[in-house]
Amino acid sequence: MLIFPAIDLLNGLVVRLKRGEYSQTSAYSDDPVRVAKEFKAAGATHLHVVDLDGARTGTPIHLSVVGELADKTGLAIDFGGGLRNRNDIEAALRAGVKTVIIGTAAYRDPDFLRWAVETHADNLAVAVDVKGDRIAEQGWTRMGETGALDALTALARRGVRRIVYTDADRDGTLEGVDVERLGLVMDRAETERLEVVLAGGVRDLDDIRKLKPLSGKGLAGVIAGKALYEGTLDLAEAIRAAK
Repeated sequence: MLIFPAIDLLNGLVVRLKRGEYSQTSAYSDDPVRVAKEFKAAGATHLHVVDLDGARTGTPIHLSVVGELADKTGLAIDFGGGLRNRNDIEAALRAGVKTVIIGTAAYRDPDFLRWAVETHADNLAVAVDVKGDRIAEQGWTRMGETGALDALTALARRGVRRIVYTDADRDGTLEGVDVERLGLVMDRAETERLEVVLAGGVRDLDDIRKLKPLSGKGLAGVIAGKALYEGTLDLAEAIRAAK
């Protein structure tokens, strides 16, 4: 099981939101490359990057930063936020992104999702961002109609192999993971043969240990953000515990 330290970009700053609310923003650095290098020094091999401006507007604006992160750190980067057309996906991959993450467009544009799966299946993940029990779209500013578990089944039937599942109700709260809820998600993912990266609420090493048994159901990784910035989780210790 991999640990993905997270860098969320807003107006060029490294920030964390609370429950995806742009009105509840904490800024931690104006130098994302330095932050990423610190993660690498702690043992990280992968990095989760979100363009929050892109997620809200529908057009990624931090691709140059992402390219710099890839070039200067060598980390395997998962990147999402505003990737809603073919050109943006191709641009992200050219910038050095390993895995592109699509969200809103995956649910609203079946032709686009079909193209993405057929063209970039090995470098594609779909965001399943959940508030309550429904999919949140457009940078979590709009609620969709699809239920979380139904979304997993629908995506698998469309050929998606990997999802990034975020418990938006806990994201950025440091409340700890909801293992019971995530267990249900992983049961469905195992049935549908989906690889999953989980996010939302990670607080400390105990959360990593609680999630580790789910790796047998297809849990490939865990995203940690605010816990790293606030010091409630040590990245090096988390990486060791996840192995």
